[in-house]
Amino acid sequence: MITKRAIIFIIPALLNLFHISVATESKCASILVTVEGVIIGSQDDTFKIAVRVIPDSNSSLQPEIPITNGHFKGSILFDTTESGSSNRHKCARVPEKVHVVLLTDRSEIDSVWLTVAKSFTKDKTGDYTIRSPIELHSK
Repeated sequence: MITKRAIIFIIPALLNLFHISVATESKCASILVTVEGVIIGSQDDTFKIAVRVIPDSNSSLQPEIPITNGHFKGSILFDTTESGSSNRHKCARVPEKVHVVLLTDRSEIDSVWLTVAKSFTKDKTGDYTIRSPIELHSK
């Protein structure tokens, strides 16, 4: 059985532990990079849209964006953490390029590289949206 005296000692220790945990877990906010476009040419149910935002710490394609009636629109999370330590993070990383890829069965059909400074607008929350829809060709 826990006594009142034990609770007086346990609760402050737990709160202290919690605050330490929160301080070491702090991280920079993620922003959204939104792409939109259309597929020109014949279409197949196996078609997928994948996006890579550069620089990205894992430099891999992000989750696929759905295609509906030849159109696609989706947002990718971009981590703004440039560097960090256990008690401080530098949140200055910005997206530079976006690679949008049309895939079928993991084979690339078409792709386009976009420069963020030219092809996207930045809103007041820091998110980026493509200026005009892009076209990908199914060949």
